[in-house]
Amino acid sequence: MPFVDSGSSWSSAVTDGGAALAYDATKLVMRAIRAVGPNRDRIREYLHALTAQHAVDGVTGPVAFAATGDPTGRNFVFLKANRGRVEAISR
Repeated sequence: MPFVDSGSSWSSAVTDGGAALAYDATKLVMRAIRAVGPNRDRIREYLHALTAQHAVDGVTGPVAFAATGDPTGRNFVFLKANRGRVEAISR
C-alpha cells in the first residue's frame, strides 16, 4: 500500500488513523490544485462537488462531502496483522 510504504522510509512511527486522514486530506488538496489551480474559491468549489456520487478514493475509503461541508462515510477500522492474527487497532 503506497501510504504505508511511503511513511516507513522516513519515519519509524506507527501508521495510525490520524496519519491516514492527514494523508488523504493532503492528497485531496494536491489533486484539487492540479485540477483547478491555486485559487481558493475554485478549490472550495472542487471539494464541494465531491459528493457520494463523485467521491475520490483515499486510503481511508471514498472521500466525499455532504452539502454542509462535513465529510461523509468516515467510519473505518484499522487492522493489524501480527503472527497470523488480525486485531483491530484503537486509538
